[in-house]
Amino acid sequence: MKPKVTISIAAFALIGLITIQYFLISGLYRLKKNEFDTKYGNAVREALIDMQDRFKTNGLDTVFYLMDMQALELVDEYSFTVDDPGLTDLNQNVLELYQFVIEKHERVSAFIKAYLTISDMDPEFLTGYLIRDLQIIDQDRIFPVYQEMQDQAEKQKEQDMKSDAIHVNNFRAEGNFFRINFDLYIDFTHKTTIIFKEMTGAFVLALISILVAGAVFMFTIQNMLKHKNLSELKTDFINNMAHELKTPLTTISVASSTLAETEKNPDKDKIVGLSELIKEQNKQLSKLIDHILDINLWEKNQISLRKSEVNLSNLLKTRIEAFRIEHADKSFSVTDQINLDGVKIDIDEFQFTIALHNLFSNALKYGGNPPEIHIGAGIETDHVYIKVKDNGKGIRYDEQSQIFSKFYRGKGTPNKSGLGLGLFYVKEIIELHGGIVEVFSKLGHGSTFVIRLPLKAEI
Repeated sequence: MKPKVTISIAAFALIGLITIQYFLISGLYRLKKNEFDTKYGNAVREALIDMQDRFKTNGLDTVFYLMDMQALELVDEYSFTVDDPGLTDLNQNVLELYQFVIEKHERVSAFIKAYLTISDMDPEFLTGYLIRDLQIIDQDRIFPVYQEMQDQAEKQKEQDMKSDAIHVNNFRAEGNFFRINFDLYIDFTHKTTIIFKEMTGAFVLALISILVAGAVFMFTIQNMLKHKNLSELKTDFINNMAHELKTPLTTISVASSTLAETEKNPDKDKIVGLSELIKEQNKQLSKLIDHILDINLWEKNQISLRKSEVNLSNLLKTRIEAFRIEHADKSFSVTDQINLDGVKIDIDEFQFTIALHNLFSNALKYGGNPPEIHIGAGIETDHVYIKVKDNGKGIRYDEQSQIFSKFYRGKGTPNKSGLGLGLFYVKEIIELHGGIVEVFSKLGHGSTFVIRLPLKAEI
């Protein structure tokens, strides 16, 4: 199955899991909300019954008395109000007045709070009274002040109250001069918090399942991308290896044929030259084979260090001079600035020399025209550093994190020979010594590779 298809299926499955968890949590919340409404609604109704049994009151006696007194005063005002605008304003004022009287003088809320506290339940709530019908009455006349659902604003008020609050009771009362019908709603302040606390276990399980699934998804994607990248790197390696092997083999083949022809007409200088050429190409083949063998060693983690105390300054100067001699036939310059003051560190001199040689060779190979190499070394707090700087064209920022990967070769170096293993070796060897290797580069300004080693390596 193609990686894109696999990733799409995995992403779809993850989204599906998150969706299912969302619906499960939403359903559980609705269930807990219904349980809360039932539990607290029953408790409040029990409180009203208890108040009636113990105190012989519904908590609204004062309210109804004041309503009757107000209605007595309103009878004459209604009798003399005949025009529609005046009557509308009067009805609105009376409705607001009676709403105020209920909310100001009711004693229901105080008793419910006390009852809930004794019952070890949350006593924090807001009380809402919704008037459904209100009339002012005289001996033989009825003045309708408000009838249920006649006002759109009241409809919205009722809808909002019903969505969040619990309907507790309906009260109907008739005095000498009024009739009223209203509902009592209670909205618990900490309702959502209480429900979420009860759902903590479900939240944790849902979150864990999503995190685990997400982690598996990300791990799978990373592995797929890693394998894809390795596959591409190995393909490049095989192509490059084929080219690297073919070059010396072709040279040896041509030289051998020429040497065979030369034997018919002996030419000592030519024979010696061809023999040297075959010898050099044979060495190149041996190096390539050694590289391949080294790959297997790294894969099996069979590289072990044989450390000894080494004077780092002397080692660097020796390797720099050897590098100059090795490439004496090439036009380049090497400058150094080594400030190590005889510092000695525990390293595997052989493996460390390989790392240095790879950095020196890369600086020469990818340097400018002519190459200029600067090598610096010094001490910084608890570690020593070695810098190798070239004057090449630099490394693209998006490639700098990849250049230490096995078989990776920069996109800007298609004509340069190599297996893409040099910097891989450098990184592995330095990390085995407990150090790090970094690259600092900017296009057009060359590259600087920095090795940092602890003064006391901890492996």
